[in-house]
Amino acid sequence: MKIHDGGDQLTRERMSGAKRIRSGHDEELQKLSKLTPITFEFFHMLMNLMEVIVKELYNAASVASPGTLCQLKELVSRHSFNADVKKAYDADKQFVLSVTTVYGVAAVLHHFGMASEHDFPQQNCPPENATDDAKKEWLLSKMRTVVKKHCLAGKKTCEGR
Repeated sequence: MKIHDGGDQLTRERMSGAKRIRSGHDEELQKLSKLTPITFEFFHMLMNLMEVIVKELYNAASVASPGTLCQLKELVSRHSFNADVKKAYDADKQFVLSVTTVYGVAAVLHHFGMASEHDFPQQNCPPENATDDAKKEWLLSKMRTVVKKHCLAGKKTCEGR
């Protein structure tokens, strides 16, 4: 029987090292050969990313500033959010994902002149009688425009180094 083992990157490195050291044993049990696959999760990397996001975008003094994380936290009564990500990682992650999703949808709705996700585009409308490939390319170009305009404003892109 094989046993799946996992953990953070340090745990994976230690387990792989232990398997290498014990690979010369004659007995299968001593080789740790049943421990396979050894996978790792990106938990610590995700925790660091969340810490950077909160550090850059959250300011407790901005509670009265519309659209800030602090103002949105108070507006939706998200009391589980904590500026110290290590104390409330899951709550912080869920809140940041919710905010970025809402802002992403709002950017797309604004770009197409739509009042809700159930409306039809009023501006930047898709081409009529286009092939499926042409429609796909049109949609990709519009999404690139939305990302450049709303997400990368003031930032150099790969194309405009």
